[in-house]
Amino acid sequence: RLRRRCAPRLDGLRVERARFRDGDGRVAIPRGIAFGGLSKVPRSPDGSTHIGGRGFYEHREVSFVGRPCSLDDLDAHLSRIRSWGFTLLRLLVTWEAVEHAGPANYDQEYLQYLRAVCVRAHDFGFMV
Repeated sequence: RLRRRCAPRLDGLRVERARFRDGDGRVAIPRGIAFGGLSKVPRSPDGSTHIGGRGFYEHREVSFVGRPCSLDDLDAHLSRIRSWGFTLLRLLVTWEAVEHAGPANYDQEYLQYLRAVCVRAHDFGFMV
């Protein structure tokens, strides 16, 4: 296990000759995980496919705010994932979540939610 002072800094990460380099020029190997198991289905109404009911074809009245998790639960998830040694989150974002109401009609509440997720992830030391 690397001592903290020897671990690569992931800020200033760049690509140099097919390798990631940290701010000190050392080779860095980000450990990534997909964060967003249910991000492809709306949170409201619940888009889980096993439930039935309203279909996704009624797409103009849905909300993805809270996918992959609520902001209230986010710190617990990020803390756990960080404790497993991950340094990078792959955040799944679909166009259906951003523009479900129609072309160029962006869901500002969802975009603000995504920003809050990214800011908190950064506070935990993740790249997103």
